[in-house]
Amino acid sequence: MSVSVYRPLFILFFLSLSMLLGGCSEESTTTEKADISVQSYQLDLENQSAFTDQLAGDYLDSSEKLSQQFLISSKAGDAHGFIRYRNESWTLEYMGRKAFYQQMQHLNKAYIYRHQLNDLFDSFMDLQKLSLHLKHSLQNDDPLLAEQVMNKLEKDQEISLSYLSDFRPVTE
Repeated sequence: MSVSVYRPLFILFFLSLSMLLGGCSEESTTTEKADISVQSYQLDLENQSAFTDQLAGDYLDSSEKLSQQFLISSKAGDAHGFIRYRNESWTLEYMGRKAFYQQMQHLNKAYIYRHQLNDLFDSFMDLQKLSLHLKHSLQNDDPLLAEQVMNKLEKDQEISLSYLSDFRPVTE
């Protein structure tokens, strides 16, 4: 599929996120709204919860899709099917999100560090590398690598869950 097919989806995603996180001026065009909201958006205590919920949710969604497809492909012995999914579907969706969060991370470095949000950003940014390791584990029939990556994904999912504002750990 062509990247141009996804462009309207990316614009819609950025518009939705900008409306959720603060909006922008009415005189700008649709594309400019997305650019302005990302470039001028500053994290603060008022919007941190909504933003971290969005980032954690995106991480959980992306990692779950990747994990499920890996498990299906691994069980079927279909390395090529996983590689096609990863290259033609998952990576395209993930890279659009990653570009946005990289820009947010760059614009808000000090805030992210001060409020200890680094782990959440690191988990999201590591997904691309982990997807590549999953691909290699199937190509090279390396169950140890697959197990290590799945353990890392599980750990990062727990980290992401801890950032959700409505998440309450179960205590016994």
